[in-house]
Order: sequence, then C-alpha cells, then structure tokens
Amino acid sequence: MRIIGGLHRSRKILGPEGALTTRPITDRVKQSLFDRLRVRGYVDSGTAIDIFCGTGSLGLEALSRGVDHCTFIERDRSVRGLLEKNIASLKLADQALVLAIDAVAGGGGSSGEAWIQRLPRQPVSLIFCDPPYAMTQDPQDMARLCEMMSLIAPIAEPDALLMLRTEEYTPAPALDAWTGPESHKHGSMQVHLYIRA
Repeated sequence: MRIIGGLHRSRKILGPEGALTTRPITDRVKQSLFDRLRVRGYVDSGTAIDIFCGTGSLGLEALSRGVDHCTFIERDRSVRGLLEKNIASLKLADQALVLAIDAVAGGGGSSGEAWIQRLPRQPVSLIFCDPPYAMTQDPQDMARLCEMMSLIAPIAEPDALLMLRTEEYTPAPALDAWTGPESHKHGSMQVHLYIRA
C-alpha cells in the first residue's frame, strides 16, 4: 500500500495483515475518489474523519494532499497498531488522532452521539465511512450505520462531503440531513458521495 498523491506521494504504508480484518481500497479507486475531491476543493484544507479506517489509507491520503487534521476511528487493536506506525513513519502525529471506538456500538442514538460530540476537531468537512461489506449487507447493521452517519451531520460543515463505500450490489441508503448520493461503481465496489444538506 502507498500514498498516491500530495506531500507524501509514493511513500509506502503498512497494509492489513489479513483480508478478513480490513478491505484496503485499490490505488485506482483511491485515485478516482481523490480526483473528485480535489476538483471540489475538499482536500485543500479542513478537518476529516476516517471511520472504520483500517490502517489509514484514506485519511493519510487526505492529510498528504492538504487536509489539516484527521481523526481515525478503528476498534481493532492490531489494525490500530499498524495505523499508528503509519502515522509515525509519515511524521503526521500533530495532524492525526486515533480513537479506539466502535462507531456503531449500542445503536439507539446515545452511544453514537456521545463519541461524535466528543470529537476534538469540529466542524468537519470530509468524512470517510468504509465499513465491512457484511455490515452494509445486513439490514440491522445498515440501519445502525445510517443512524451514525446522520448523527455526524450536526458537527459537519454546511457543504461537507461524506463518502460511503459498499459492495457493488448494495443499494445506497438515504441519509437524514445529507443529500445524494452520487454513486460511482468501480468493479466489485461502489463509492457513494453525500453532501451535507
């Protein structure tokens, strides 16, 4: 795995140790996504959140390209260890915060709302949400994901962008307080882009 653009272009980063734990995004899809973000001005500055971040491919790419700060959300301890090594090797510790949080734990609003309101950098302008495919294919898990993404809206900039990645046949959900999505298919996956309403 590597950074493909910006200050740290071509720098290698540690990838997942097992495909069952994380699903790293391919360079081709990442390039397409960040081309769209660059044209729209979402990586020139601002604050990002990388939810279900794995070893940090999307958030680190955003920092390399000009985002000021990124909060990384990852519950798996072994994966977080690799993420922290990546942040250290790129000397991005001053621009990154890693939180050991289950982003959708508990459901019902209170748990998700609690961690979202505690985020140290607000408002946010760019949100990456890259959950396991199994989660987006399960109706109950998808409902919890949608609730969590809607709870982020109050701390988002008025024109903030939220990215959701799913398997190619998973319908894009409607999200409260977000417009869209604009969906782009890449092989066996889709990238859905929402804008803060």
